[in-house]
Amino acid sequence: MRVKFIIHFVCPILLGIIILFLPLRGLSQEVSRDIALTGALHYSQEVFGPLVHLYTQTFADLDGVPQIYIFLLCRPDSPLPSLITSQDDFWSSNMLDYISTDVVTAVAGANRSHVPVIQMYQHLPDYILNFNKIKNLLAQTTSNEDWDLVNYVYPMPFEFWMEFRNPQSLKALFVRTSDLKIMDKAYIDQLIEEKVRNKGAGEDQNRAERIRKKWEFIESLIQNQGGERGD
Repeated sequence: MRVKFIIHFVCPILLGIIILFLPLRGLSQEVSRDIALTGALHYSQEVFGPLVHLYTQTFADLDGVPQIYIFLLCRPDSPLPSLITSQDDFWSSNMLDYISTDVVTAVAGANRSHVPVIQMYQHLPDYILNFNKIKNLLAQTTSNEDWDLVNYVYPMPFEFWMEFRNPQSLKALFVRTSDLKIMDKAYIDQLIEEKVRNKGAGEDQNRAERIRKKWEFIESLIQNQGGERGD
């Protein structure tokens, strides 16, 4: 009976949630940082209480088109705004220990093919938490070659990658921030093809309407605040 309940009731709900957060093809009007931040603050504060903006990182697809903003938020009385002057400050080991649970992360759509807020949680994102591990892993697996961080990549839903390039050979490697998987661009292209191939037909129209209504709600918040704003 429990198995039947999961199959017939829980699974369709989970599938519907996943489908909603998939990006829509052919619908990619860019959303400004301030509009996206307004939505991120609204939904995050409903869960975590009053918050202010601390830092933003944009992730793009493989063509360089912005897909998401990762907003780092903190309490209004937090000392972090005076301590964080650049992203490098997050990668200090002492700082990571200090702020790992003092930050709310909100992953927000950077265009209208995504919902306004895709994820939110009370800790730092993997791309910050695992950055030093990623650098060490690249050094170990490539005989200490030099690698420069050049891009933050969001090629498909819930896939966060960092692109590194060798300044001498210009070879590029991509590291998934969640499990530190290292791959080249051909592997990511293959993942994208599989996602598109497995995506059900006829679902875009209904999702487009739901996503449109969510962005209209965010725009109504901005109008009530008297203009485009985030903080």
